[in-house]
Amino acid sequence: MSTLFWLSFFFSHSPNAHACEVRGTPLLEIKQGSEVDSTTTTRRIYNTGAWTFESDNATARGCFSRTELTSIRRALAQATWKVTSSQIACFAYDPNFTEYTLNGRLRYTHRLCSGKTADAATLDAIHFVEQELANDLPPPPPAPKPPVDSCRATGTPIFEIRKRSEAKEPTSTVAIYSTGAWTFQPIDASGRAGALTTGCFDKPTLRSIRSAVTDSPWTVTRNEIVCMAYSASFTEYYVNGKYEYTARMCGEQRLDATSAAAITKIDAALAKVLPKQTR
Repeated sequence: MSTLFWLSFFFSHSPNAHACEVRGTPLLEIKQGSEVDSTTTTRRIYNTGAWTFESDNATARGCFSRTELTSIRRALAQATWKVTSSQIACFAYDPNFTEYTLNGRLRYTHRLCSGKTADAATLDAIHFVEQELANDLPPPPPAPKPPVDSCRATGTPIFEIRKRSEAKEPTSTVAIYSTGAWTFQPIDASGRAGALTTGCFDKPTLRSIRSAVTDSPWTVTRNEIVCMAYSASFTEYYVNGKYEYTARMCGEQRLDATSAAAITKIDAALAKVLPKQTR
């Protein structure tokens, strides 16, 4: 079995200083990331037999036995790392991905519906190494429990963005709450609601949004310029449950500059947390 420790704990079992050092270019690096946030998890295996685990809230390291290391090397040597395009059409979007870097060179990126896949021998090798790492990793420390009322989507939203259309096309509703919670509700072209996405703004961002909302007069006037273009799509803005403004190409409403700047600021904050395909 391997020798390992969670650095976040107050105990450790140090491996032999020379037999299992974390040094040199990793034999294999497995990095899991996302386009939605900056959270990453990285696992590395070294030619010395050392392995490391790093995430945003925990770190661990240990040593494979000689037998385990030999098996891992053999499995990786049998992998051809041949990446091909899939013949099956897939239109789903997955922001999560896993990168496999062998001896310092990125060889394969796995992502759902990416249109690319690795050969069977490579996938078998990846599965084998993943299993070896899973067997050696200790159980993670329990995650701290968040305060019960820290971020709940309850009450009247302090700000809502309702994207609508007079044509049959997808729309959505985004709501921001005083607790810092945000929700994104997609609606398909037939009017059916999709899966609700939720999250929490950090405190500085929430303060910025609150200030933008409360410091804006939300004054709407009529446009003096005649515009003959037409768009079926429009966006309605609600503040504390009250309708305030409709943004539309060549629309008759004009919003004051302070409130328009507030919308720009809120849109920028949402762009950092909403899934990419919704922005």
